[in-house]
Amino acid sequence: MDDDGRRSLADSRLRRSLTQPEGGTPDGPRVLLVDDSPVSRYLTCLLLACWGIKPRLAFDGAEAVELASAFPLDLILMDLQMPVMDGVEATARIRRFEREHSRARVPVVAYTSNAVPGGDDFLRDSGMDGVLPKPCPPATLRDCLMRWCEPRDGLAGHAEAPPGVDH
Repeated sequence: MDDDGRRSLADSRLRRSLTQPEGGTPDGPRVLLVDDSPVSRYLTCLLLACWGIKPRLAFDGAEAVELASAFPLDLILMDLQMPVMDGVEATARIRRFEREHSRARVPVVAYTSNAVPGGDDFLRDSGMDGVLPKPCPPATLRDCLMRWCEPRDGLAGHAEAPPGVDH
């Protein structure tokens, strides 16, 4: 398939995913994407749409806490530096809510373009389960989804990057 064909296939998957209910597809992972950058949100949503995933969106940590408290989720992709409330504080509040309400622990993966002071140990101590770079290579994002979410048909068939998305 040529580049135009791959782009067309990815675009049709994006259009189809936009008709799905926000927060996931009936048989797909329920992902919360927390990011204050419109460009980053758009690119990540485009990638997730290639696998049929339409995430819920939060624009800062305070919204993330509200959504994580209100809806069942399989994974939270959390930016670290945001206005109102940063990702570390939001994760701490989500963890506190889970404990106080006997809710299952939802994996929270830091999704950041900056180096983290203290690295992975700091993030783990802050209640996060992993870290992804921004921008994130498609295969790395897919591996994260496969690790933290229940196996889904939409992900199992894509060992490589989705069509139309370069590494």
